[in-house]
Amino acid sequence: MKKTLALLAGLIVCVLLGVQGYGHWARAHAIKEASTPAFGNVIGAVDAPYTIVEFVDYRCPHCQTMNDRLTQALADEKDVRVVVRPLPWLGSESVAVSRLALAAGLQGKDIIFHNAVMTSGGVRTYTEASGIAQDIGVDLDKATTTIKAQGVDQYLRDNMMLTKKLHIKSIPALLINGKVFVPATEKDIPTVAQLRQMIDAAKNKKN
Repeated sequence: MKKTLALLAGLIVCVLLGVQGYGHWARAHAIKEASTPAFGNVIGAVDAPYTIVEFVDYRCPHCQTMNDRLTQALADEKDVRVVVRPLPWLGSESVAVSRLALAAGLQGKDIIFHNAVMTSGGVRTYTEASGIAQDIGVDLDKATTTIKAQGVDQYLRDNMMLTKKLHIKSIPALLINGKVFVPATEKDIPTVAQLRQMIDAAKNKKN
């Protein structure tokens, strides 16, 4: 009986260790996937040694606040890149805007679109977003075609799946050196100085 219990206890320990090990592997895989850009969407040097992942819904006002402060924090950084991952977090209208953002990327205007939306005070509708896209030279007819043909919807689904894998339950959200930062409220969004400290700490840790 004692041997049986010991074997059972050992088996349980092995299973728990296996589950824990898989959890670590899955998280590391999700971090690597999130940090690998697709459809363009990279601010800064593509080959920069340090990566920040910015999860954003272009209809989210708090995302605009985070982006504005992050942009200021990175103003003098030369070795940090930002991988922007659009999310359809706020419903069907956000799906349409996120699709347009990725289609702009397929025309080489991903970050131009990103910056234009963010500095405009944000958008509430696809109509507003498409107006901005036209202003920066995005071919909307071509965008409509590429949205259907280039796997855009799958990419958006992948982005949403990454938020689940990384336990991101609200936005805005940042991934810095494998650590997720999700402000609980607008007041909790890091200041420019705090973001600089977070970036410096991540770079020092990696070194």
